[in-house]
Amino acid sequence: MGSKCPSSQDSQATLDLRLVGTTKPSPFSKWLKDAHNFCNGDFSHLSDENLKMEQRQMIDDYKKVMETTPQISENDFNKYKQKHLRKVAISKALDNTPFKSLRKIKKELTQKDDTHV
Repeated sequence: MGSKCPSSQDSQATLDLRLVGTTKPSPFSKWLKDAHNFCNGDFSHLSDENLKMEQRQMIDDYKKVMETTPQISENDFNKYKQKHLRKVAISKALDNTPFKSLRKIKKELTQKDDTHV
């Protein structure tokens, strides 16, 4: 297939909680799990035609999921990206100084960011 397979590090419930705010399985997380299994499965027993059918089914399932997935506005996307990047910066700072208070880390990151603007 040539593309990266989805990760299976998280349980489906954890993935759903992060993606859609509930532990009820979402169509996307089900597809993600199926895609991971497909990418890591042993298909040596399948003929080329059956393997292509499996691939087509995965693509069709993906299209169905994407049709029902709500669009994210540009403003919302940027807001969530900013929030994510802030968490990443805090996490990296904690890696370097694990005993420093979060309040101090956030203050330092804000001051550092203000000097780059």
